[in-house]
Parts: sequence; structure tokens; C-alpha cells
Amino acid sequence: MERKKIVQISDVHLGIINSEKLMKKIVKKINSVSPAALFITGDLFDGSDGDLDLMSSSLTDVRAEKGIFFISGNHETYLGTEIAYRVLRNKGVKVLNDEVVDVGGLKIAGISYSERGEHKNIVSAAKKLEKDFRGKPNILLCHSPRFAQDFRALGVNLQLSGHSHKGQIFPFGFISRIIFNGYDYGLFVEGDYTLYTTSGTATWGPAMRTEGASEIAVITLR
Repeated sequence: MERKKIVQISDVHLGIINSEKLMKKIVKKINSVSPAALFITGDLFDGSDGDLDLMSSSLTDVRAEKGIFFISGNHETYLGTEIAYRVLRNKGVKVLNDEVVDVGGLKIAGISYSERGEHKNIVSAAKKLEKDFRGKPNILLCHSPRFAQDFRALGVNLQLSGHSHKGQIFPFGFISRIIFNGYDYGLFVEGDYTLYTTSGTATWGPAMRTEGASEIAVITLR
């Protein structure tokens, strides 16, 4: 997928506040870019409130040549990851649950969110997949950016993460920077390793921001 555009969305938190109307607007903007693939890096759903099938229905309108790829975030664990997986698979979304897929020679690894023993479980899952992506062009999807140095050591080329919301509301931006070891938002290039942490496509809790802006990330692969 060299020189192809990909899109990343994260932390949409579909639920009582962020509804299917918001998702339709997001899909319209995604399609305007004509991406090769769409990557959803967790927290698409906020919790168990609302009709998950209806809220995510517009995903079937996404026009992405190589498809849609999804990994779970912490909020999917609140509603039950298997429930979220079932809803999304029925819409043709490729759910990556600690696995690697090959898309035209590009290895795409997806690590599920682990609520217990977060660091140990997530890094351990990535190490088990290392043989399937190391030394080949690869993208790794992980909800949290906390494990950047671990993933760099495993030979990850491009990591896509979210989770931090860039703090969302002052003064949480400062706290977020500490929690995520400085990788809370933006593009980080360290040798052959690149991480992009998005500020999120929507908001959690109150529909407001005083830290950063919501975004749909567009990345050109080179």
C-alpha cells in the first residue's frame, strides 16, 4: 500500500451522547479522502447503552479498498468485547484480536485491550506475534500508546494508538503526558519506528474540549 492514504479514527464513544448521526458525519469525511484502509483503534463504543448495531450502521457505507480494521479499547471491555466484535463483524469489519493479517504484503497486527495486568498482557501478546511481522513492512494497532518503547524493540514500523484524548479538558493534558510517557499525542519518529497517537475523533463524557481538537487522522504510507 505504498503511497496510499489510510485513515485512523479512535475514541468515538458511540452511546447516549455520541449517536449514529455523528458516525454518519465521520463516515462522510472518511469517504472524502478515498482511503485505502480505515483503522479504528478502540473505544468505538462508549458502553452498553444504546443500540450498538444502529449506532455503527453507517460503517457499511465506508469506501476503503482494503477494508476496515478494528481493535478493542477499554470501553469495549465494559460492554463485552465479544458483543462489540459480533456487531462489527456483521458489518464486514476485520476485527483483529491479538493477530496479524497480510494485506498486499503489508502486515497488520492488532492487539486487543487488556483490562487486567495491562502492560504485561499487551506486550506479551505483541511478542507472540513478533515472528509474523518483524522484518516485513508492518503496522501495529494498539489502543494505548504507553508501550511505544516495547513495540519499537519488537521491530514495529508504524504504531497507531489513541486512548489519551490529549487530555480533552484542562488540566488533564499534563496528566496525560505523564501517564503515556510523553507519547500522549502526535507523531513520533525514532529510527525505523513511527508512532501516531491521535487525540480522538470525538469526546468522552461531556461533549466539550479545552485541550486539543477532535480529529480524523489521514496518513500517507511511504
